[in-house]
Amino acid sequence: MILFVFEGERREPMLFKSIEHLFFPSSHENIVCSFGNNIYELYRQMQALGDGADITGVLKENAAISEDYDMSDFSDVFLFFDLDIHNENQPSQVSIAQISEMLSYFDNETETGKLFINYPMIESIYHTGKLPDNDYWRYSVAISDCSEYKRIARDFPPYSNLDHLCVTERNLKRDDMVRRIRMNWIHLVGMNIQKANLLCVGKHELPAKKEDINQYDIFSAQCRDYITSHREISVLNAFPLFLYEYFKPEVFMLD
Repeated sequence: MILFVFEGERREPMLFKSIEHLFFPSSHENIVCSFGNNIYELYRQMQALGDGADITGVLKENAAISEDYDMSDFSDVFLFFDLDIHNENQPSQVSIAQISEMLSYFDNETETGKLFINYPMIESIYHTGKLPDNDYWRYSVAISDCSEYKRIARDFPPYSNLDHLCVTERNLKRDDMVRRIRMNWIHLVGMNIQKANLLCVGKHELPAKKEDINQYDIFSAQCRDYITSHREISVLNAFPLFLYEYFKPEVFMLD
């Protein structure tokens, strides 16, 4: 079984349901749960549980998964959380230190789990022009504007909703629509991995190898080139980065 842990209770599971339909074999057994709080609360609870704690312990404490589950029940564990660096109750330097520590701890899906970060939050999935968007590499948001980012992202043309990314019962039997949605995800993967490669390696192109755009290096580049130097965040979404890392490259061949 694979465990997927999301911060939110609505948007992330809805998007993942479409990802699951489009890319995962039907034989995969995925367990999906929502923590229902931000990454800093996750870290606080991990620390409170003490040495030897794992993500399943925190999830049980929050009634997010059944008490019957243990870490050993899952072949892979993936976590998806927002950066949330604009949190008024959390000094940014403390946030940076905590995320750095968590990315070092949650760095292996088959052991402690693998953490993927949304920059600045899950709503970055809206923040694109008509797909494919050749200007995606340019998009950033000021940290001071992040409290309004949900509105900013949703108002960014041309996608005011997620119909272009969601397979629903209404369009499930429309092969043409499903193909279009799958193509949109493939475009998002390409745009995000090239932008991540620009951040980490300095080249706006496909990475030479997947390790070049690992989550720790992306965060370090964000801190160096945007967060600490310009008080901005370069827009990236965790789902396309996860898809690129998890699947073989040929899955995203345009057809």
